[in-house]
Amino acid sequence: MKKFIAVVMVVAMVAALGITASAADEIPQDGLVASFTFDDDLTGVTPTNATGDAEATLADEGHNGKAYDLGATVDEAWLTLTKADGTGLFDGVESFTFSYWSKNDALSTTDWGLFAFPNSVSVQSYPNEHYIGLLEKQGTVIGEFYDNEGARAGGTELALMTMPSEWNMITYVYDADSATATLYVNTFPGTPVTMPDDRSVESILEGDYTVWFGHANWQDNAHPNGEFGSGLVDDIVMYNRALTEEEVLALATAQGYTEEPDETEAPADDGTEAPADDEDETKAPADDKDETKAPAGNDGTGAAETGANKDEGGCGSTLGAAAAVVALTAVFGCAVVKKH
Repeated sequence: MKKFIAVVMVVAMVAALGITASAADEIPQDGLVASFTFDDDLTGVTPTNATGDAEATLADEGHNGKAYDLGATVDEAWLTLTKADGTGLFDGVESFTFSYWSKNDALSTTDWGLFAFPNSVSVQSYPNEHYIGLLEKQGTVIGEFYDNEGARAGGTELALMTMPSEWNMITYVYDADSATATLYVNTFPGTPVTMPDDRSVESILEGDYTVWFGHANWQDNAHPNGEFGSGLVDDIVMYNRALTEEEVLALATAQGYTEEPDETEAPADDGTEAPADDEDETKAPADDKDETKAPAGNDGTGAAETGANKDEGGCGSTLGAAAAVVALTAVFGCAVVKKH
């Protein structure tokens, strides 16, 4: 019975979080580097697949108008992004904001969004990674700011929960002045993370780089052509400055995001006492289990993965998925460490 009530509460909270699509107003213009709506103009977007150029695969059910459908007609397809004049998105950029809308229901795979990497690194290898990336995995979006040599420096990775099979606005903000990165999901910010002193856009991309969306040059026996993305993407936007929390909300609102108030009344207090904790079938297991050891994996990197990415009641499990919606709606994040 308690499980049923919990599910009802989660469904009610999802319904209360009104993420709707409407005609978009003008987005903030200060510092705007590029905007890809996938409606009438694909300037700066080059559809690509593992064997050469691919035709654009647009879907009518976008967040606003049309969306790009990654892998709709061919596996291993992605986008190469530039400015309208063909120059690089990160040219001359120190601080930046990269934002997009994603509708992705693949909970067990690694689905890439942004992947910007120096052209000197044709294949990533753990623990010598050099890229700026955003990916979705098991109901979590992960931001990575890597310039690693021999080890992954602390504070270069951050993560928040998403709502699978729903449109999620994913926004990554890097402020070079404070050397901090903040990840947002549907305008809700996670805790800002301070990057190492030697980390910057220039040090990672080296001034000669490529920007992909839906593809990463991680390769192993299971992924000889790299890793890819799936689902729908819409309204990709990049700024050459760090947007504030208020500006992220303004951007989302201009793109049709509305947060509707919860009109569901709380049940009356009938004086019934809550059941004892020993009757709760959903409480977390004991903490004496080590959930941070590196799993074997098949991608050859051996990076650590916390219980948040396992099927043990963490963020990636069925209970975790429910908890994720509660946490997201209550404006909380859940940090994990991703293996690659």
